Amino acid sequence: MSTTKGRNFQLAAALLSLLVVSFLVFRTSNAAFTDTTDNPGNSWAAGTVTLVDDDGGATAMFTATNMVPGDVITNCIEVDYTGSSFDLTPVTLYASSADGGTPLAAHLDVTITEGTAVSLGGFGDCSGFVAGTTLATNVALSALESTYGAGYTGYTPSGGDEDRVYKIDVTLGTDTPDAAQGGSATGTFTWEVRSDDTTP
Repeated sequence: MSTTKGRNFQLAAALLSLLVVSFLVFRTSNAAFTDTTDNPGNSWAAGTVTLVDDDGGATAMFTATNMVPGDVITNCIEVDYTGSSFDLTPVTLYASSADGGTPLAAHLDVTITEGTAVSLGGFGDCSGFVAGTTLATNVALSALESTYGAGYTGYTPSGGDEDRVYKIDVTLGTDTPDAAQGGSATGTFTWEVRSDDTTP
């Protein structure tokens, strides 16, 4: 009987000790000094890559008719980067479509010069043009590069509002054969810029 009481007493003492230790641990963990700091209001937004020109709503630079060998048609177009300021690739010009289906396209020689102008007289006008870099010289319309990767690279925008003027001369070669009489050719000039995803 006394043995059972002794065991009960020991068990009660052990439980009481456990409760006391648990209480002390709880009190100790709740007595620590604490502090926090927050950085609220985080948000994320994508930038923009925006390239525009002054073609007045997809107006063609060239609508030449009745050309004869030796004729040179010259027009200018202003290309303006108005997107976000971040690392960009150079603005690249290529002929995204050029119809070489007739003999004429092989004899239309294209020279492209990138430059600036204090002011242009309007779309197509080259008055005030100041030449900078020649991107292509006497390349047949049918042989112009047709992809971004192979195109003619010009200036690299730094962001904000930055423009360049492109002077494009198209010459009907003096060696154009009689077979090209009455022929026609079409083409689309495309300028492209990309965010530079190679920058670490």
